[in-house]
Amino acid sequence: MKTRILLFVGILILCSNLFAQPDSLWSHTYGGHVTDWCNAVQATADGGYVLAGKTQSFGAGSDDVWMVKTNGDGDSLWSRSFGGSSTEDCAAVLQTADGGYALAGHTSSFGAGASDMWLVKTDAVGDSLWSRTYGGNHDEWCNAMLQNEDGGFLLAGRTSTYDAGWNDMWLIKVNENGDSLWSQRYGGSGLDECMSI
Repeated sequence: MKTRILLFVGILILCSNLFAQPDSLWSHTYGGHVTDWCNAVQATADGGYVLAGKTQSFGAGSDDVWMVKTNGDGDSLWSRSFGGSSTEDCAAVLQTADGGYALAGHTSSFGAGASDMWLVKTDAVGDSLWSRTYGGNHDEWCNAMLQNEDGGFLLAGRTSTYDAGWNDMWLIKVNENGDSLWSQRYGGSGLDECMSI
């Protein structure tokens, strides 16, 4: 009987630990007087974080790409916005091998179509070094990005310009300067989209 009681108590303790809410170390909000979103976050080499999404509070247009750099406690060190008179959004951010940052998403202010994939490369303090658009007459969106060992990038998302149906997955390989090396589409007659890579 004693063994059963100890086992029961042990199970209760284990279950309470499994379902206990973790202790919050800190939380911060970032933004202005309108609406601001965070779509991506990455830990940085200095122990802080970089957050990216879109802002209606800052920038040049209705929605602009917004990047916020924090320290390890979440305190904002600096922020940057990128965009034009129309709408932009960032879906992926990463710290690059040179210590700068790359942001990938879509833009309606620049490029060839209604919206194009957009890649922005910055230095270590978030100042833009260059940006490139990828797309045709219709809509292209980038949802995911990674940096290759050669310094270039893979971008993945969707295209409605080069599709076989409604939308197709679209994969683009670019070099370290953002110049397109090749692209491939994948899909059929329905809606296809790549969300991660």
